[in-house]
Amino acid sequence: MPTSTMLPPSGSDTSKPPSTSIPRSPSTSGDWSRTPTRPMRCCRAATTWPPSSRRSSVNRIDRRAGPIRPDATWAGMIRAMDHQLTNDSYLAHLAADGRALIAAVEAAPDARVAACPEWTNTGLAEHVATVWNFAIAQVESGDPSGPQRPSSDPDESMSDLLDRAVAVLSDADPDAPAWNWTDDQRSGWWCRRMAHEASVHRWDAQEAAQTIEPIDADLATDGITELIEVGLRFRPRGGWDLEYPNGSLHLHRTDGEGEWLLTAVDGELVATFEHAKGDAAARGTASDLLLYLWGRGRATLECFGDEELLDAWASVAP
Repeated sequence: MPTSTMLPPSGSDTSKPPSTSIPRSPSTSGDWSRTPTRPMRCCRAATTWPPSSRRSSVNRIDRRAGPIRPDATWAGMIRAMDHQLTNDSYLAHLAADGRALIAAVEAAPDARVAACPEWTNTGLAEHVATVWNFAIAQVESGDPSGPQRPSSDPDESMSDLLDRAVAVLSDADPDAPAWNWTDDQRSGWWCRRMAHEASVHRWDAQEAAQTIEPIDADLATDGITELIEVGLRFRPRGGWDLEYPNGSLHLHRTDGEGEWLLTAVDGELVATFEHAKGDAAARGTASDLLLYLWGRGRATLECFGDEELLDAWASVAP
């Protein structure tokens, strides 16, 4: 909902504030091996997804590294885990945004989440708690063969769960094996994913509570690239087809350096970091660009070109 991580919303009682305890969710006790059905759009980026078989098997390992172009050389490409921020920085953002999310939920537990209209802030908190438990399970197990079933303590406060997630991720060897739904099966991968998960959902919770603050600019810039590398490239086993709009999109960051051009060639996503003309374009802060790509709207952006194409690119993320 990656940003964020796709798990089904809990159907449990939402009357208790999540800071007191985390209600059990069907997603924490169900069959992790079952084939997922398409979830609500708000859930964003699944924690239970294997990579899509729809992707070309040609140069598969080379293409995992993220934004690519047919004439690119390795010198100009992003390699797996070669990111702008350190793992310590990702975990600091996870801790800060996680605490801010909890505060927003406590301030307005019954407020509706605009990006997920079937959820209140309490339901959003249950989802995030499920995601944190899931990430902990993958890192602690060290088994990259498939998703590991998480365990949860219904009496554990969300604040304590956040502290535990940060501690587990911090203590793990970033190169140790850990399952996820991409080709980069390392524990350190989860630091980045959880930082972006928390940032977008913190924004969701604050929007519901009417205390909204933008996502940190450096984190949001990295989040755009992370979305290109993960959310726009991978789909669940048995899930819906991965399809890209018929037209290019140029993104221009206005609060610092950062430009991206997204297009599709023969069904494959091609992303480059360059100033170039697209069939549609969006200009804005890194935070607003990231939120747009995650389907949170584009009212704060300066947009050019085909509006249907702009909306189509905002619907590609899971």
